Amino acid sequence: MSTGFVIPPFETIRTSVVARWKLAFGQNADTSSDSVDGLMIDIITANVYIGYEGIAESYNQHQLGTATGLNIDALIQPLFLIDRLQATPSTCEVQLYGTAGTIIPAISSVSTVDTGASFETTALVTIAATTAAVFVFTALTVPTLITVTIGAQVTPVTTSGAAVDVALAVSNALLFNLNVIDSVQAGVQPDGQAIIYTTMTSTWAFSIVGAGTSYDATTGFTQAQNTGPTIANYGTITRIGTPTTGWFGLTNLVDATLGTNEETDAAYKARHALAVQGRGNATPRGLAGKLRALQGVATVKIYQNTSGFPDAGRPSHSFEAVVDGGASSDIAETIWLSHTTGTQSWGGVSYIVTDLQGLVAQPRLIQFSRPNYRYIHVRLDITPGEGFPLIPLTDIQAMVGQAIETWGNKLGIGRDVYTYEVGVQTGKVLEGIQSIVVNLASTPTPFGAPSFGTSDLVMAELDYARFASTRIQVVIV
Repeated sequence: MSTGFVIPPFETIRTSVVARWKLAFGQNADTSSDSVDGLMIDIITANVYIGYEGIAESYNQHQLGTATGLNIDALIQPLFLIDRLQATPSTCEVQLYGTAGTIIPAISSVSTVDTGASFETTALVTIAATTAAVFVFTALTVPTLITVTIGAQVTPVTTSGAAVDVALAVSNALLFNLNVIDSVQAGVQPDGQAIIYTTMTSTWAFSIVGAGTSYDATTGFTQAQNTGPTIANYGTITRIGTPTTGWFGLTNLVDATLGTNEETDAAYKARHALAVQGRGNATPRGLAGKLRALQGVATVKIYQNTSGFPDAGRPSHSFEAVVDGGASSDIAETIWLSHTTGTQSWGGVSYIVTDLQGLVAQPRLIQFSRPNYRYIHVRLDITPGEGFPLIPLTDIQAMVGQAIETWGNKLGIGRDVYTYEVGVQTGKVLEGIQSIVVNLASTPTPFGAPSFGTSDLVMAELDYARFASTRIQVVIV
């Protein structure tokens, strides 16, 4: 039975026992519970009920529809070799900076500067002279001439203000340096100094005078110390927990790829059901499912152009897989093995895979895209009414911020952000709202200055709305 073994109610069992009792001892036997016979009947009924419980437990735990916990694993894994997905930690690429030659041990502790989320390095890293440089700045109360030299190219800039304002001015000026590919703001150190990360055209020597400090930078990788979806937004992993001489700081230029909790019973059963249904590889849904199963992949969106004409930049008879997270090699290999014949992949990332099916190995070009993060800012102007909670504004801010962040980060790639839906999420955690005005804005980086408006935010096909409670503010009017 799909509902499992159903235990008869206690009274139904007792009625059956009473009938048998009267057949044995006469129809006039007193079977009420306050009689001797009735007490014996109650004891027999209780034992029968316990027996039924044992039968139900045995039956239900051997049927996939009603089994729970490890009994599900025992039913699925030996026959279908489908393991329950275990909990994984969040992971994040980081840039570690300091003195060239400094060795940073594996399992060095670091954390986010805003929430204190704990991460650790996954391998030993040696800071070396690379094509990257990090500059950090304190606030300047008076205009100061700062001169950055990269190779033979000199960039002067005169600026003052808060540390982040100084960093922004220098970062923008460096974009005109011929030996610089890119220069971006990269968060704030725990001591308040602002960080910029500069990518150079070669391993140029670099220096800075007037204000600020420069460091060599090397890429490393971290993972959260606990499993589950530990959040670390762009530019927030900047705190060192286990100091090493010569290591002055770190930052992350991408959001952490979120970890997962252990797969629930319901999700494990659902994934098993999909697997045994044998979904075809050569379908958008099948390809998306295989891409989502790759390690590190957070979400996937497949766009198709089935027409005979170019559409939205995609060639005729093509598809574009937009994948957030995961290794490019794994993604490309999966697309090659799982896409339909007669269609071509398309996207902003190109990768060569090796086709081993023929007599001679052939290189095949696979293309896909990465989402374009749009960092969403929310300001809620709330007029309280009857029943509005009499709690500190900081508590209201935390409740609303967490609710909107959790909801918003599940919207997916290409999904518009509607003011109405943001208001609905607010109403789920706050009672007694007389009126609410939802103001939205988006910036290309988490630290951009938002320009709020009351209109919905329209996302392009590759746009991916990213929410964080630190960018959600509540104003009580």
